[in-house]
Amino acid sequence: MKCPNCQRENEQTYRFCIFCGSPLQACEARQLSENIQAEALADADLDSTDCNHLNIRRVQMKVSINYAGFRKRFVAWIIDVLIMIPLLIATGYAVYVYL
Repeated sequence: MKCPNCQRENEQTYRFCIFCGSPLQACEARQLSENIQAEALADADLDSTDCNHLNIRRVQMKVSINYAGFRKRFVAWIIDVLIMIPLLIATGYAVYVYL
């Protein structure tokens, strides 16, 4: 497909000229592909960002993070300590006996 601005050849799937960046006319296959992608993005509840100058489409998922509160973190710390103390004692004993 020729660019209407610089008259250089681009691939059919490109939306913008890779040489000058001007928009290219849409062919049927690309239009159909974009419609399918738009429907998939709408169904998946994703944000899309077009990098037009690179002819790349990035998709980012929305993620929510729920941090644990003080109690959960404290209980996890206690569990970690209860696991680590016997390991440290066994390692210290092994080092003391064998060295």
